[in-house]
Amino acid sequence: MKQSNRFPYLSLALLAAWLIAGIVAISRLDTAPDTSFLAYTLLLFTAIISAARLFRTSALVATLISLVAYNVTFFLLRALTPEQTMILGVVNVMIIGTGVLGWLSSRQIWQLQQKLDQTDNVIQDLWIRDPVLGTTRLPYALQTLKTEVLRSQRYKSKLSLILMKISNEEEIKKEQGVAAFTEMQRQVSSMLPGLLREMDVIFGQDNLGIILPETGGEGTMIIARRIADSLARKMRIGVHIGVAEFGVDAFDDKALYHAAETALEMAVRADQSIVTYSQVQQLIGAEPEKEKE
Repeated sequence: MKQSNRFPYLSLALLAAWLIAGIVAISRLDTAPDTSFLAYTLLLFTAIISAARLFRTSALVATLISLVAYNVTFFLLRALTPEQTMILGVVNVMIIGTGVLGWLSSRQIWQLQQKLDQTDNVIQDLWIRDPVLGTTRLPYALQTLKTEVLRSQRYKSKLSLILMKISNEEEIKKEQGVAAFTEMQRQVSSMLPGLLREMDVIFGQDNLGIILPETGGEGTMIIARRIADSLARKMRIGVHIGVAEFGVDAFDDKALYHAAETALEMAVRADQSIVTYSQVQQLIGAEPEKEKE
């Protein structure tokens, strides 16, 4: 493991120690208040600007400004005696050292920030995506569905929802085990993106689902048949699929999910590959509950 990982603020600690040592050394060597206070001010200026990393070369710029300001002022106020030359040399070394340590501190802070950002991205991705199936998690998918419903209402666009599950789920789990069934689900979910558009959202928990923006009933049926045929042909897996369309089968996001869920349940009971909510309505003679004015 790198030392910067083990001691994340080592450079800042060294910078603080260097500043303290510099102030003590200057106070003992230079008793004149004008140049000594100027040296203190320039050291702090160099440290702050270098560590803050206001821009890429801020450490270099701050160091050069401090060196020029101190040396010009010193030569204007002091005669260059051996004692004054020592003071000048010590302050110059302190300014340069402060700039270097400030640059190292800013670099270390930047690296830590990058790691924090990466960690946040991993946590966010784990919250959004199922690490096993590689699909969007259900809670986030439901938020997405709500957003798509609002967009569909605003722009009068089509929207459909598919829910699907592998046929004979209980038998597969009993004969091959839960792990084998989960792997089968993972293979199905990894195959789905090749059958869909980039804008379509694949999600999964107990059942796999697909949010289909800009897609009506006819287009959704084409996609559903394509999925069922591809899985049967390439993986020899049967599936049950429930289909619901916003604005036809339901008028809000919760009702749309419920409609697709009901259609899926009917597909499982009837042992059919694809069932739409409209077919369910024909069987039970019910009308979708319309959104209240």
